[in-house]
Amino acid sequence: MTDVTATLVPLSDKLYKHLTHFTEAYLIGPKKFCFPKNGPLIVANIQHFKARDDDVCVVTFPKTGTTWMQEIVYLLSINLDFERAKSNIRETVLPYVDINVWEEPLDDFIEFTNNLPSPRLLKFHLCYSLLPPDVKKRCKDQEKVIKEVAAFLNLPVDKEGIKQIANHCKFDNMKHNTTVNKSDWDEMLYQKEFKFMRKGIVGNWRTEMSPELITKIDKWIFDQTIDTPDLRDILY
Repeated sequence: MTDVTATLVPLSDKLYKHLTHFTEAYLIGPKKFCFPKNGPLIVANIQHFKARDDDVCVVTFPKTGTTWMQEIVYLLSINLDFERAKSNIRETVLPYVDINVWEEPLDDFIEFTNNLPSPRLLKFHLCYSLLPPDVKKRCKDQEKVIKEVAAFLNLPVDKEGIKQIANHCKFDNMKHNTTVNKSDWDEMLYQKEFKFMRKGIVGNWRTEMSPELITKIDKWIFDQTIDTPDLRDILY
């Protein structure tokens, strides 16, 4: 069984100065991943999540192109039925299973997911070591990525279909697509000046952080991954 031991970060910790929307923060598991107040309960519950042989899971770090990747997977799974895609809010067809780790309680997506017919499309932001026991590049050349994803899923798609998906998944098109842009989340979960669909620019974090902060974060990550050389190879 996965170790999901949770330790409360003292409210006096300077972490809260940076995560102002956290009323509580927990370090979970041997790797001490940081979660908001609902993290311990949701992570523990997810350990009992029953995967199926034909599940398709999109597993990513937050804000690393998840919505883009899930749209590619979804379109491939419905055989490029763009009209059908216009009518389905993505959370109903590709649910974010671990969403309730956040501060604001939402619908029970674990129960919702359990009742979905197969094959299911699922999304997780949990780190690999905290995923359920039985569930274990982003690229400028979108068409190449789409082709690779289709091959991985064993779903047929021709060159024209790949071009259609690539156009559909352009950032500006997705930003104005209400079935994927999570505009309803902006008012519910985020500060008014923040939008879920931001700029779609790889590396834009460099404009949001000072060089000193970037150096500090890089050092912390490097120190914390000393026992995980494979992860270091990905990060550095």
